[in-house]
Amino acid sequence: MLKKSSETSKQQNDEIFQLPPKKFELPVLWQSRLEEVYDEIELLGWPVTYTWFDLLETPFRGEIMAGDMSRFVGKKIRMLGLLVTIKYVRTVRKGMDAFRHFHRCNRSVFRYRSLSKSSQ
Repeated sequence: MLKKSSETSKQQNDEIFQLPPKKFELPVLWQSRLEEVYDEIELLGWPVTYTWFDLLETPFRGEIMAGDMSRFVGKKIRMLGLLVTIKYVRTVRKGMDAFRHFHRCNRSVFRYRSLSKSSQ
């Protein structure tokens, strides 16, 4: 008996509140490769489809490559690299040295050592 009355009340509600279904249209969503790279960085922490250097607006990639550094000892040069890690080391003379490792745009690695004034 309860089952029968609930069925009839449901039918009555359906008849009273009959609304036409709404039709929704989704807007056209566009996505560029740059947005995909930003999504990768947001989700993974680094880009997968491009490199960090591809995201730069400037074409500058450094005046020399890492393999040419030995020819420019004592000269000022400009290089572009992604800092990977820094290691601080205490010297024998109680100074501090810092070793920095960078990735270059051509996937090579170069190291830079900065000496403290007390260890020079």
